[in-house]
Amino acid sequence: MLQATRDDAQRWIAQAEKDLKDAELLLPDEGYYPLCRLAYLAAEKAVRALVLGKDLHVADRPTLGSLSQQLEAAEPALGSLMTSLRPLQQFAPPAQTGEPQGTPPPPPLYSREAAKGALALARQAVIAAKRYLTSPF
Repeated sequence: MLQATRDDAQRWIAQAEKDLKDAELLLPDEGYYPLCRLAYLAAEKAVRALVLGKDLHVADRPTLGSLSQQLEAAEPALGSLMTSLRPLQQFAPPAQTGEPQGTPPPPPLYSREAAKGALALARQAVIAAKRYLTSPF
């Protein structure tokens, strides 16, 4: 991996860790909605770091889903990790499009259990990304 790519990946991991830490601070105050959003963003940033770690191109406006598909295609051994992160998709920010949207999907339920689950998944993504970037699978 090129040094510039490794540095970019490390920056994304640092941002993912910051989002994860901020999300964890919200749990005692029952800030479940922002916690779940931050957990999603932390996982998205960790997977982006993994994509960069594989020297793959990151598309414009990537999502956790699109990054996961890209990474799983390039590194099938990460398939189980990418599959385990799918529940976080429900906490993704709405897509930014210039077109009017139809009926929005129902909002996910934001509960203590959902928040703890989202934190656990985001933590798993960050740990796996850090492990990969220090010694590739």
